[in-house]
Amino acid sequence: MEKSKYKIRNGALLQDVINADNSKTVGNSNMTDELAEYHLLTNPDCKKHFVDLPFDIDEQLAKKREKIFIVHGHNDKAKIEIAQILKKYNIEPIILHEQPDKGRTIIEKLEQEAEGVSFAIILLTKDDVMSDNYRARQNVMFEYGYFIAKLGKNRVLAIYDNPVEKASDLSGILYKELSGNLENEIYKELKAAGVKMIQISK
Repeated sequence: MEKSKYKIRNGALLQDVINADNSKTVGNSNMTDELAEYHLLTNPDCKKHFVDLPFDIDEQLAKKREKIFIVHGHNDKAKIEIAQILKKYNIEPIILHEQPDKGRTIIEKLEQEAEGVSFAIILLTKDDVMSDNYRARQNVMFEYGYFIAKLGKNRVLAIYDNPVEKASDLSGILYKELSGNLENEIYKELKAAGVKMIQISK
């Protein structure tokens, strides 16, 4: 076995979660680079078990971090919940109003902040009261169409708060209900789209 560049402190052991034998413990004698990096990147707190790390964990996590745009209306609770789910998987949530204006118009800000995002989550919530229905804010619907055009339908997830009116131009697209298991639904869609996820918290 090739000697690993990673060393753990005397007496410390790691669990082998990569190979089939999950009961196997690993020390310096049988440490591999792959296993050490898996533990460090999925659980940065375990760095206390290592000595003389050859890289900065936070810097490495930042390099592997994808960006996902969250389009939302007035439902702050749902927006915050989705942002927390993304952070749990080492994904940076981009929320437009949280970004600095820098003297830009709204459309300029949207276009520039959308650069580099790999996925968009659209929250269709009961923002505007109609005569017999609810609908999402009009800017939310505009940004929904914008991201479909920019990223493609398979990289845009719409989550709606029933009974919000759905866009007739987008009939046939499947929506996820806000009342469902959000984390599970988001995880499945991101995985299917090939978004890189590293679980860094429970």
